[in-house]
Amino acid sequence: YYFTTVTAGNIVNNGYIQQMGGSSYGPNTIQTATLTNNAGATVYQYDENPSFATTITATNIVNNGSMNQYGYYGNGLIQTPTLDNGGTINQYNYYNRDTILVGTGVAGAPGYYQLANGQLNEHINLVGGNPVAGVIIIMNGAPLTLAGTLDILLQNGYIPTPGTSFDILVGTTGQIFGTFSTVLNDVFDGGSRYWLITYDASNSGFVEITATCVVTGCPTNEFWNGGTGPWSNAGKWSTGAVPTINEDTTIYSGGADLVTLDTTGAVKSLTLGGAANGYQSELTDGEGQRSEEHTSELQSL
Repeated sequence: YYFTTVTAGNIVNNGYIQQMGGSSYGPNTIQTATLTNNAGATVYQYDENPSFATTITATNIVNNGSMNQYGYYGNGLIQTPTLDNGGTINQYNYYNRDTILVGTGVAGAPGYYQLANGQLNEHINLVGGNPVAGVIIIMNGAPLTLAGTLDILLQNGYIPTPGTSFDILVGTTGQIFGTFSTVLNDVFDGGSRYWLITYDASNSGFVEITATCVVTGCPTNEFWNGGTGPWSNAGKWSTGAVPTINEDTTIYSGGADLVTLDTTGAVKSLTLGGAANGYQSELTDGEGQRSEEHTSELQSL
């Protein structure tokens, strides 16, 4: 967009949106209720002149793709009261002038700035059977300033094993200021686990969440990583070990799953299948004597 203001009720991006700010491109503005950037799509904001800034303002930004804020000399702004992030957001910020502002008000610094009334919804989804969390990366020494609310949202059916960790905000050493004042869904799995939040300002400059047991020996959840294989193949399970009697076990990766039961044993519970998506999850004894397939609601056996 050059010398343009785009005003829309909602914008859904399945491809590529590019904003250019500079004397040759002009100021460019996108104003929308909800900006949805789907998986595989890209939003690219480029500024080279502070007098001709690019701005994206939305009531809600939902990012499952890639958003790149590339400030050279300009003053790019991405602002929303509520940011849902299951993808990647990169801010290059060469001259510390670009801002991602979460909340209603005015940022007190460039970089990532979250006000007390702002909310970051952190989504953790299974992609190809592997958990992937949204991440915001702030480069070149721009600060991360935190306040407001963090909501940690797990894809239905996925329970992280203790010790599973995700970097959700990545910055520069010494450039993290403040903390989230409210954390929602920090306790999960029926109260047996919680997210331990680490604000590492002095070493690498990141915010990390780690799945942690409320008490020693909390129940373990096992997930099939996807594809075809025997039950006894430890490498196909999420913990790297074959499920035991103390573990809730799920065969559903979001793709085609075929598991052959080639050993004896017991699990605490077994769930086959998940949301209908055209694929099947199947457990068989290899001799055609037992087969279970589910492609819709989760089934507990």
